Amino acid sequence: MKLSVKCEVNSDVILPRRLEVRTGPRTFCFEVDKQGRWNEIVVLADIADPSRIRWGLEPVPEPRNPNHAPANVVGDLEPGL
Repeated sequence: MKLSVKCEVNSDVILPRRLEVRTGPRTFCFEVDKQGRWNEIVVLADIADPSRIRWGLEPVPEPRNPNHAPANVVGDLEPGL
């Protein structure tokens, strides 16, 4: 099993193409738009024991800021991730 984390990137860095870097159990993918501007990073990690990964939503206590989501994503990951 693999864990994937994707984030948008606000950058002026121009890359020749999509780049993929593998370092041990992790892969870093540098995505680009049509102009070659780096706009997203994806990190993939191998999960040795998927039963040790737990994800869920936790409500944000009221009152909360108007720009805050009603829930937070919480997770329990295996050591090393």
